[in-house]
Amino acid sequence: MIIERLPNGTYSHSLPPSILVIKKPVPIEAREMKEEFFVKTSLGIQSGNIGDWLLTAQDGTLYPFPKEYFERSYSRVTEDDY
Repeated sequence: MIIERLPNGTYSHSLPPSILVIKKPVPIEAREMKEEFFVKTSLGIQSGNIGDWLLTAQDGTLYPFPKEYFERSYSRVTEDDY
């Protein structure tokens, strides 16, 4: 089954009811990169630009994250957060 959201906001197939969820906060390491970089990931080689962030997931996976999305998605963890 291929599910598609239609222009009128409905879906191409009948779906089960939805619930609202919030992703659990998981602290990860982040490094702001000062030069262009490339990272070997499970999806292949991915690139990052100057100012982008290199994130390290809890399982050790590395991935680039664009600066403009990083600033909207992440905030620095402080001692008060623990």
